Amino acid sequence: MMIDMGKTALITGISGQDGSYLAELLLQKKYTVFGTLKQESDKSRITPLLDRITVIDADMSREESLANAIKKSGAEEVYNFAAHSFPQSSWGSPVAVAEVTAMGVVRLLEAIRKTNPAIRFYQASTSELFGKATTPVQNENTPFHPRNPYGVAKLYGYWATVNYREQYHLHASNGIAFNHESPQRGLEYVTRKITRGVALIHAGLSGEIELGSLDARRDWGFAGDYCVDLDTSILTNEGFKYYDEIKTGDTVLNYNTKTNCLEQDKVIKKVLIKNKDKMYTFQGRGLKLRCSANHRIYYQRKSKSSKGGWSNWKICDAKDFYSIIKNLKLRTKYEFRLPHVQGYKNRGLEIKDDWFKLIGYLLSEGVLYDGNRSFRISVSQSKIINKDVYEDINRTLKNLGLVHRVRERSDGVVEFIFNTASSEKIISYFDSFDIHLMPKWIYKAGDGQLKLLFKAMMDGDGCWGTMRYVSKRKDLISSFQTIATILGYRTTIHQRKSGIWECTLIALRKKYMYITDCTEEDHNENVWCVTTENGTIVTNKDNGIAVSGNCKAMWLMLQQKNPDDYVIATGETHSVKDVVQTAFEAAGIKDWEKYVKIDKSLLRPPEKYTLCGDSSKARKVLDWKPEVSFKELIKMMVEADIKLVESKGN
Repeated sequence: MMIDMGKTALITGISGQDGSYLAELLLQKKYTVFGTLKQESDKSRITPLLDRITVIDADMSREESLANAIKKSGAEEVYNFAAHSFPQSSWGSPVAVAEVTAMGVVRLLEAIRKTNPAIRFYQASTSELFGKATTPVQNENTPFHPRNPYGVAKLYGYWATVNYREQYHLHASNGIAFNHESPQRGLEYVTRKITRGVALIHAGLSGEIELGSLDARRDWGFAGDYCVDLDTSILTNEGFKYYDEIKTGDTVLNYNTKTNCLEQDKVIKKVLIKNKDKMYTFQGRGLKLRCSANHRIYYQRKSKSSKGGWSNWKICDAKDFYSIIKNLKLRTKYEFRLPHVQGYKNRGLEIKDDWFKLIGYLLSEGVLYDGNRSFRISVSQSKIINKDVYEDINRTLKNLGLVHRVRERSDGVVEFIFNTASSEKIISYFDSFDIHLMPKWIYKAGDGQLKLLFKAMMDGDGCWGTMRYVSKRKDLISSFQTIATILGYRTTIHQRKSGIWECTLIALRKKYMYITDCTEEDHNENVWCVTTENGTIVTNKDNGIAVSGNCKAMWLMLQQKNPDDYVIATGETHSVKDVVQTAFEAAGIKDWEKYVKIDKSLLRPPEKYTLCGDSSKARKVLDWKPEVSFKELIKMMVEADIKLVESKGN
């Protein structure tokens, strides 16, 4: 399936857990995102997104208000998350719940029908539709039997969506999501109540957690992020950076799978989680990626029916991709290819192009003499062996108006020695008094300017015949590799026996990466990643470059040709007791029983039922699957709450 970008979406209830996560995903896919929320809504979940989304006032109790929101946004897709979404509290205000959660859906569908029936509509349904289920596992054909006003209201919204689809031929789909949790879950939900309670006990701010039944079982899941190990860096507009060097709002360079080009993008969120699952490593010439099982892999497969033809970009997680290629022979592995960065276009900086050439020559051939009271910079080149390069340096210095004297050796090497004023001007373009350290601002330059720098470095310490660049300094080799990567070259790096570092360039016409080896290992470690608007990242692991990314279920439903209803679930059930045990274990606290108090007022007999979803249809049709295990999910939430409590208290 080709990824379509540049659409406009309207998300009702955008400040909630699901709305905020979806907004991040749509921004990744280059959507223009509008959202509605109640005036009293907590905006903390969308605070990092407010400069990239537009919030519209809309009232779910007024059809006219919703129609105006649709017109103002010009939405092509509408996602409805607006609801009184806490099942237990729905008994206290059943009429208010019905007004928004049931009738609000009809008003929204009517607004779509009258305003623009071509709009694609997603209704956030719930596993509470099944309630007192008649089967141990529930799918799209299981009879509904809701057991609280929230579930009843959601059932009305579900059938309204189906009927408007059938009566008016709207592209309207229901996503029947089972309990889906995250660190952004509201504190009124039992999972978050537990993880926040454990965090407070861990900090010594509380002594117990009050809960109702520990026996209730649910299908708890999370649509997680994609993660790499902490020794992996991500490409930014200041070079490759590690976890502790990147922050929200930073500019990264990543890959657009639709245009096959490298583009500038923004960091929406940075995540760090504990991984106790397997780690997967994929390697090839110039390629190395080490990632968690749920990390998203973009790949193409060679068509068996058409010689030389390739599929559109496919997406699967690292665990599944490993299963596909692990036993293939080397020749067969070349029937799979991964993207490589190429086609970078960026507006040039307001700096003369000659400065980029001079900086390239200085990085390779420059010398800084540091005296007691002043310093001098020089650059050398042979007028006999490299006459063209010598003449280019001469022209460059004249164009920049730099004052210098010339010293020529008997072997034809000419040293251009700058006076103090020119040396001071030159050093102002570097980050320090180290002229063999690439300035960070260089990576923000235009592609044309980077090509000038790249050529000057190759003319200085490179060999165009063998396409190699050499240096005594590993940091300079790494910087050269980064520039070459941005310009579309695949590269390899190795150290000679002499200690010299060497970066080999692979021809620009070879625009894809191929895997020659893959491994699987058990490992307990922290993994990290960033969420970006474009949905991909360019990583560097041990000098091996890779492109990877992710995808989500709600968005996938509206990309299908025909609308339908889908169960989104893990297919596993866990009790509240399992959540409690796992949460205390994640915090390193033993004897959890002494911290848990059963409050009979929280017991609700009608809701003692087990829900477990069968998402076979979504897996087959949408190519969707859950990405984070139950234990990983609870640990992620506990760690996030511990961090929150440490920073803000209770």
